[in-house]
Amino acid sequence: MKAHSSKEEIGKQMVGGDNEAVFAGNSIISETVGSLGPGLRGQTPIYNDAGQVMGVVSVGFLLADIDETIESYRDRIVVVGIVTLLLGVACTMLLACSAS
Repeated sequence: MKAHSSKEEIGKQMVGGDNEAVFAGNSIISETVGSLGPGLRGQTPIYNDAGQVMGVVSVGFLLADIDETIESYRDRIVVVGIVTLLLGVACTMLLACSAS
């Protein structure tokens, strides 16, 4: 049975075409199109006491949500990078001038 953020999807089979490897016993990370759209998903098998795969744990994030999160941090990362670079150049110049 499938749990899902959308009530209509609960109990249905997972879509995306990346389940075969997991049911064969492999943990995977894949980029696929699921029921909510394009996403990045990590999956790992669940084993019973006999060592057989009896289910799958799957955690996914929509690519749109990932892109939005990256964009929200991009400006901060650029500013911190520029400030760090300028601080490094200033310190280098200060050390070079004091050594002469």
